[in-house]
Amino acid sequence: MCIDRLSVVDVGWPGHVQTLVPELERLGYHRYWATEHYSPSQSASPTVLAGVAAQCTSRIRIGTAGVLLTLAPPLRVVNDFSLLELLYPGRIDLGVAGATGGDIVVDALANGAPPQPNQYMNRLRELARLQRLTSWSNGDEQANVIGPISRSQPPLWVCGTGYVSAQLAGELGAGYAFHDHLSPQSTSGPDVLDTYLDTYLQAFTPSVFRSKPEIVVACTGAVGHSDAEAKSALTSRGLERSSFCGTPEMVHEQLQHHGERYDVAELALYVVAESFTQQLDGYRAIAELGDLASADNGRSPVTTL
Repeated sequence: MCIDRLSVVDVGWPGHVQTLVPELERLGYHRYWATEHYSPSQSASPTVLAGVAAQCTSRIRIGTAGVLLTLAPPLRVVNDFSLLELLYPGRIDLGVAGATGGDIVVDALANGAPPQPNQYMNRLRELARLQRLTSWSNGDEQANVIGPISRSQPPLWVCGTGYVSAQLAGELGAGYAFHDHLSPQSTSGPDVLDTYLDTYLQAFTPSVFRSKPEIVVACTGAVGHSDAEAKSALTSRGLERSSFCGTPEMVHEQLQHHGERYDVAELALYVVAESFTQQLDGYRAIAELGDLASADNGRSPVTTL
């Protein structure tokens, strides 16, 4: 399949968001995904970051990849995203994930008690149920009894790397964001996506989220003026494997192969670099080769690779 859209999944320093996301919008990237990670150099508040990103842009879609439901009550998540959808209608994507945030986070939030069995699956199903309650029914002006009244709900995405998350996404009629960037070139990836598609098509009933299955594959790598420069960027971040690496021309070809391997139309990239300036240069080089800026304001699918 030919790649129609390129997006960005951001696992870096959140202080750059007000510079990064407007530039991604100008370059023609389709979505910006904020992530939840607990470390001094990353963001633990993707919902806040998504709001900031949406405030400083006007066209690019803004999502989370994803809110950790093991730590966040579904009612709070639905309320927060109903508000984001009200303020930035048609631009928000609600992505959730099942990670715990690490032992220190679990200890801090649960007094040392580990998450309960099936907690994530139960919370995900509850979140989907609450989202349906907050949507307008068949266009009727029915008051939202849970969150702020809005004519739409942000599409629900399940983020993951395995068969369980893929099956959950399919059962709920949600989109599936496969995080290849957490395990580059995962050998099971294509089979996981087949599980999502098979489950979705078997279990699908009309929902407030979407009318057909939708997949994004997140991947990580480096771009440089030379292959050696790109490899140096990976080494500086302690990465031994990546989904793409090399000059812009090499990366252009690798991303096309990556899309064909997973048979998807959208990739979300994280460019690893030794500085924020070099990272931006990488996103610019990829966008210019793919001619992303010729898209309809970065919102409509175009052939880019």
